[in-house]
Amino acid sequence: MVVGLPIEKLNDALSLNENDSIVFLHIVRKDGSFVIQNAETKEDNYFNWLMEKGEFSNQNGAQAIENLKDAIINRKTYSMEVTISEENRH
Repeated sequence: MVVGLPIEKLNDALSLNENDSIVFLHIVRKDGSFVIQNAETKEDNYFNWLMEKGEFSNQNGAQAIENLKDAIINRKTYSMEVTISEENRH
């Protein structure tokens, strides 16, 4: 449960199970496992998904993901841009 709501209700409210939704959202645990993920994402781990699907133009992908992991663990702000399926994601 997230904020007292069943995960299914939150998915429905955010339309995450709709392929034509304009919302793209993941909620992940510190280890990268998904709490909530978009319907089009079939992988079990966010970090693995980024490495498999992402194109990192301005940085090394493995280093970017390590920086992201570090920021999550240390509760710090981190920003990166990655291209997935020809879409830039931030």
